[in-house]
Amino acid sequence: MIVLTIAFFVMNIGFNVVLPFLPQYLSTELGVTDPVKVKMWNGFIYGASYFSQIFFTPIWGMIADRTNRKLMLLRSSIGMAITMTLMAFCHTPFSLMCMRFLNGTIAGFTPAGNTLMTTNTPKDKIGYALGNMQAGSLAGAIFGPVLGGFFVSYLPFHYAFFISGAICAIVAVLMIIYVKEMNVPKKTAKHVGFFEGFRLAFTHKPLPSIFVASVLMQFAVIGTNAFLSIYVSEMPLGSMQLAFYITLATTVTGVCSVISAPIVGRMVDKLGAEKMIGYSFLAAGCFLLLQALARNYWLLLFGRFLFGLALGGLSPSINSMVAKYSIPGLESSIYSYNSSCMCTGMMAGPWLGGFIAGTTGTSGLFAVCGCILLFNSFWIRRGLGQLKIHRKEKIAS
Repeated sequence: MIVLTIAFFVMNIGFNVVLPFLPQYLSTELGVTDPVKVKMWNGFIYGASYFSQIFFTPIWGMIADRTNRKLMLLRSSIGMAITMTLMAFCHTPFSLMCMRFLNGTIAGFTPAGNTLMTTNTPKDKIGYALGNMQAGSLAGAIFGPVLGGFFVSYLPFHYAFFISGAICAIVAVLMIIYVKEMNVPKKTAKHVGFFEGFRLAFTHKPLPSIFVASVLMQFAVIGTNAFLSIYVSEMPLGSMQLAFYITLATTVTGVCSVISAPIVGRMVDKLGAEKMIGYSFLAAGCFLLLQALARNYWLLLFGRFLFGLALGGLSPSINSMVAKYSIPGLESSIYSYNSSCMCTGMMAGPWLGGFIAGTTGTSGLFAVCGCILLFNSFWIRRGLGQLKIHRKEKIAS
């Protein structure tokens, strides 16, 4: 657990060293000077990785169920180290987008790590373990842009890609030396085909409800994060301090999530993931609605603080439910399908969020996303309720 938590922390630093500064890279080194084209290419390049992950992650998950999960972690970390390094040699936005697409095809570190953690952890400690790993991921996502800003300020921008690749290589070394998989999939086990596994995953209750909840969760979270800087700029603040206020609003959510994730993880083990996921979605939805109603920066910041506390409980709760209701022998595939659903939400959030913000205003986007999270609380409870009814009918028959 300690090694995987550190690995997720380091890997997320590697991810976020470069990504926040893509618009600057496009305008200063790739020759894209038109602001409209900068935004367009930034969206395409950013989303290319998520787009390819939607289709390729389940394939790697199926292979992990037939071989072992540690091998998938090594494949992913080494592959991303290579592709992140090669991005330094891209001289056009199109080539960078293609490399991001390739990066997504060999990704899958997160679902492989989640599966390795849950299949090698005592059942009464899964929530705690996943909470710690989520805290490591969030901490890396916070620290990555800080480190990236330092490198971008003092070194040529393409050096940041070399640094990102080196960080991913460090994770591969950690996997090789310190991670041991105890519960390796049995080679004698009967394996189902890809399409049969897909059918089983999307018909096995309550997994379909969890998959939908994952899509909507990432849509709401990433959709609002993408427009947070615009929302802050609409507040009555001094323009000279705008960058500070945007950074503060972004960081406070991440820090609170890092603090709450291990705590909620322990509560998941004690109270059950079913209860905690409902409470987390309910709280997150209410706190997004609070941000939508904010008419001054400090009320928005207070909403971001509370939202971060609720956000820290969502991923551990969802991953614990995936572990609990996974089909034996298809654990990696189930996590991969859930990861594909999350990538779908992460890709659709900024794209559709722009349309919603353009028609209803930025506060309207926050209100819509808050309602989506509230709906998620109802949706997941409905799925669990149907599962109980199905079990009762099965027992009666």
